Order: sequence, then structure tokens, then C-alpha cells
Amino acid sequence: MLKNPFGLRNGKIVMIADLKESERGERCGCVCPYCKAHFVARLGEVRQPHFAHNGKPCDEVVAVMTAAYTLLREAIEECGSFTYPACYGTYFDIPSWEEASRNDILQAIKWSQKKPAQSPSGAKCSQVIKEAPFGVVHTEICKTQTGMPNALVLTASNQHKLALILVPPKTICKIPTPIPFKMLPTVVIRLPDELYHVTSDHLREKLRNGIESKEWLSSPKMGQWIEKLLDQHRKNHETWLMKEQERIKRQTDREQQIAAERAEQRKQEEQKKANLLHSYTAEERIRYNQLFRSKHLEKSTVQVHDKYDRRWCFCKTCKTWYPTEEMTIYGGPGVEINHGLCCNCNRKLRD
Repeated sequence: MLKNPFGLRNGKIVMIADLKESERGERCGCVCPYCKAHFVARLGEVRQPHFAHNGKPCDEVVAVMTAAYTLLREAIEECGSFTYPACYGTYFDIPSWEEASRNDILQAIKWSQKKPAQSPSGAKCSQVIKEAPFGVVHTEICKTQTGMPNALVLTASNQHKLALILVPPKTICKIPTPIPFKMLPTVVIRLPDELYHVTSDHLREKLRNGIESKEWLSSPKMGQWIEKLLDQHRKNHETWLMKEQERIKRQTDREQQIAAERAEQRKQEEQKKANLLHSYTAEERIRYNQLFRSKHLEKSTVQVHDKYDRRWCFCKTCKTWYPTEEMTIYGGPGVEINHGLCCNCNRKLRD
């Protein structure tokens, strides 16, 4: 069962910790901040001190949240100012080869009200919002259709607005996860766990000027920083795409070059095979002998080849040039490199 630490006395919120021992029970002079029914102060030593209805209770969660927002408004109206916290964003860089949407960028950011002592590896930390006071000329507690307070909207003299959302300890009551309020810059304030033991003056000061329990939920500056990160990532991704396209083109060109070289190599090999299978006509043999003799190639010290890249040698016995496959022996040092004995002469010598 919810135990309410808030009461209303003389038009102001008081905490159960404000009461003296002599103000227990009905002597507390407090009423419910929501339904205005009489409260009794239960200051026992066994159970947690708290306020309770002196009769049928109303919606206790609405009563607690009404009191908390009323106390927050009182604290701010006392000084006409509210101190909002700094906001630091730690961005865990998304690889440039990955496409990213605004939501992807948002998921890669960790927000905090204090600068991290050390940024994680591969992360960039920036101060997005500086801690500063927010001057207030008007306050409004906003409520749901069921009467549950869900935000305190502050208005500055320049008509800028700031929404504050209170989150109570789970030990007291649970509320839905807070979301940005009506597209306004929104700060979440988490109420301390020790509500049963903190005085109203101390809590007012903490809600108004403390920053430890405050964090930004949304702000135009946060949105601008996200857009800046998104724009930079898009540029990085476009640069990567260009380099990747160039790399693919180079790879494709190289593959095509290798394919062309292999095709040419196969063509040459096939040509060599065709050349080796070429059968010389009598006219070709006469023409090659006349050509080689006219150039005195029998005295050459380098190998002699025809247009088919087949080697020819000079038979010293019959004084005729033959392809090497028609020679029995051939080759030697110096001018003997193209000299040898043809198969015909070798058979005649054996016979």
C-alpha cells in the first residue's frame, strides 16, 4: 500500500519529516493535496512515517504526484528561477560503410549530465547544453484527462518554454516511462528515495537548483547535434561509397586485364600448337632454304626460327636447312648452334 510523504497545510506542501512529535495524528493540521480530505500523520517507529486519509482514501498515486508537482512549482516561484543541468553526448561512431538513419544515430548516443571521466574507445564526447538558470515568469501544472499531473511547464520572459517531468521512486509509486512533453524542451527530475526523511525546504532547494537528479529528455540543441552527426555520417558514407566504387572499378579493370591476358596467352598457346602441326610444302622448304642461305645464317651464333616460331637447323652433310624435328642431332657452341645432322642423312650413314 502506498505511503504518502506529502501533505498540504495552510496552502503549502509539507513533508512528513517537517512534523514534530507533538503533531502526530489529526494534530498535524494537514489535508490531502488532491482531494483536500483531512489527513492524519502516522509517526510510528515501526512503520514508515507517512500521511493517511482520515477516512476513505482517494487515488493515492494522483495525490502523491499532485503534491510533488505543487512543491516543485512552489520552489521555482519562490525564486523565479530553475537551474537546468548540462548535457553531454557520447557518440559511438557508426562505421562509414554502414547506412544510418536519424534513429540509428540516436541509438548510438549516450546522454549524461556530467562529462565522462574518460571517453570509451571509438567514442566522441561533446557538451551539447551548458548548465544554466532558466528565468521563470509563469508556471503551469499540466494534467491528463484523469487528473494525473504529467508535467510542469515553465515560461520565461522571452516566451521560451521548458517542461519538467517528475519521476517518483519506485518504492513509492510507478508512473509510465517519461517522454518529451508536447514537443517542448523537457527535463526529467528524479525524486530522491529518502522522501520520508527529507524536509520540504531541503527538497525545494534540491528540485530548484540541484542537478544530480536532473537529465535532459529532449532539447532543440540535442536535435541540432544529432542532425550534425547525421550530416557528417552521410558525408563519410558518400566518401566511402566513392572510394568503394573506385576500388571496385580498379578490381574490375584488373580482372578484365587478367582475363584478356589469359585469353591472349591461350590464343598464343593454340597458335603454337597449330604451328607445331603445320606441314611444310615443298615450296615453303625451298623458300626458307633460299632465305636462310641468302642471309648466311649457317654462320649465325643465335638460333634460327621461322614465322611459325619453329626452329630450323643446317645439315652439314646435305647442306640443307630443316625444322629441328627432322634433325637427328643439332646444336653446339658458337656457329655450331644451328648445325647438325638431318634424319635422312643419318639413315643413309647407317645404311
